Amino acid sequence: MCNENMYVKVRNDELYSLWTKFVGSEIGKMNIGRKNSTVFKCDVTAMDGTVHKDMSVQLAAFSPQVFDHIQWFFLCSRCGKVYWEGSHLSRLKKSISKLIDVKRENRTIYNVSINALLMYFCNFCKMATRGTRTE
Repeated sequence: MCNENMYVKVRNDELYSLWTKFVGSEIGKMNIGRKNSTVFKCDVTAMDGTVHKDMSVQLAAFSPQVFDHIQWFFLCSRCGKVYWEGSHLSRLKKSISKLIDVKRENRTIYNVSINALLMYFCNFCKMATRGTRTE
């Protein structure tokens, strides 16, 4: 597990062209799926136009069907693992939304302040300690 915290945001068409170039020609010869951590060295153009030379990218770790649904990807700058906002993130956002007030039309999980989350957890901790405190 890498646990790097620096990611390069890449457009769908950029990653798809790299996938086609390096993996697409190997279909049938290579097992494609999340267990495949084969790393390819690629020049990657980020969303902001920055070109990352010889970046490691784990292109064979996912199937081409993901390109039909995802607009952009996040590449770990250390290990090259490819991430995207998929069903796991959607479920996480839904769970967090239930804990904090994001029901008003002008609020989303992204624009709820960190203070709201901190207040929730502080209140939760206070309630938890009240229940375990001996008087």
